[in-house]
Amino acid sequence: MSTTSFAEFITKGRIGPLFLGISREATEQALGVPDRWLGKPPCIGPQVLSPRHAAVWFYYGGKVGIGYDVSDKADHIHVDVEPELKEKYPEVFGTWPLPPNATMDQVQAALEAEGIPFEASDPSSDYYGILANGDCFVSWFPASADVDVSGKERPVRVIYKYASPARARQVFLRTTR
Repeated sequence: MSTTSFAEFITKGRIGPLFLGISREATEQALGVPDRWLGKPPCIGPQVLSPRHAAVWFYYGGKVGIGYDVSDKADHIHVDVEPELKEKYPEVFGTWPLPPNATMDQVQAALEAEGIPFEASDPSSDYYGILANGDCFVSWFPASADVDVSGKERPVRVIYKYASPARARQVFLRTTR
């Protein structure tokens, strides 16, 4: 399996063998039945006993989630950006320009370097986020370790790529306002 570039994920929604629009069946053929999924016990919220009925499947140690619509096609993919991501999964993330503990500022610099358009909410806001390529939401979430971190120096937590630009914009506006 070849690595997936940061730009390819942001612009095309491709990560390893996964891509927006892939069916559950094709996902299973590429990576097998997931050992993690949204609602797998023990969990908070409704239990989902079979991955066939789960809205989101997780791969790469739970760091990549792929969500399915009612037709069983992928309508979003998200990456939990953690310090050891490139080290643990170099076959997928080895070429990503984000260093361990990447900040929102470093994501903006990577987007600029790739020529990917983006807009950002107010960095001084508690709910700072970036909407890249019109359909990719980059966010940080407050955590106890981030108490003294503000603005663009906040660590990136998750990058969501949506099949629907309208949905991405809705999430961006709802989350950053």
